[in-house]
Amino acid sequence: MRFLLALVGAALTLAGLVAPAPATGQDVAAPESESPSLVPASAPMPRESLDLQAIPFRIVHETHRSTDGKENWELYMMNADGSGATNLTNTRDIDEMYPHVSPDGTKILFVADEQERRDKVRNVYYMDLDGSNRVHVATNAREPCWCFDSKSVAYLKGEYTRYTTREYATAELMFYHLEGGLHSPHRNTELRHLYAICWSPDSKWFLGAVHGGMGYSDTILAFDAYGKRVFDLIKWDVKGCRPDLNIDGTRLVWGETDWKLRIADIDLRSDEPKVTN
Repeated sequence: MRFLLALVGAALTLAGLVAPAPATGQDVAAPESESPSLVPASAPMPRESLDLQAIPFRIVHETHRSTDGKENWELYMMNADGSGATNLTNTRDIDEMYPHVSPDGTKILFVADEQERRDKVRNVYYMDLDGSNRVHVATNAREPCWCFDSKSVAYLKGEYTRYTTREYATAELMFYHLEGGLHSPHRNTELRHLYAICWSPDSKWFLGAVHGGMGYSDTILAFDAYGKRVFDLIKWDVKGCRPDLNIDGTRLVWGETDWKLRIADIDLRSDEPKVTN
């Protein structure tokens, strides 16, 4: 699901990376032997119904493949139709993952798993869109996201000193300012086991999934970017993981399951977030 959601999140967030598809899907009835929750709401559009070559935007994604004879994770960029794939990282001994293109389209934020065995560690970096000028942001950190102005990022500290693949093994949210390389902590020091965070375009809110932390089992939260309020979006039937916002912060997408995406309207201008439709 990680690759699929990265592409969908990119489509909603990164300045229209993928143009919206026309609503030509047809309703599909659930077979009697299959649960309705396992059936898509509409049939997939035929490939020829959308001219992907005419879309001027590109997609940045992670992919697991061989680099100089060694299997690892790399960051690639390709055209909307899948052509022109370019390896941006080309590092056979490092796994780069979870890319996020900055709102101004000039940089990519990502995590990198470096070193091996007991010395292995996950770090946060950003680089130029063409893969050059890599800058180290934080050691033993994960789940980064951009501020709307592309001048700051937020990331989560690792919960343990020793490396783990558990994405929710996080302990504290931090801010990093590109100019000067300054770090500052979030006011709410009780933020734990968050992952897949995103920052609203007005910079006032964060959305993120939580797993077994802060008194929650497994849900999606909205919380103040500069305060201490936390809201469980299960109130609006939002549950699952990987929440993301569109470019003006009025639409929300998330993965309800490993195979089911949902989209809804979200109001972040009120005192309390509201999700509808």
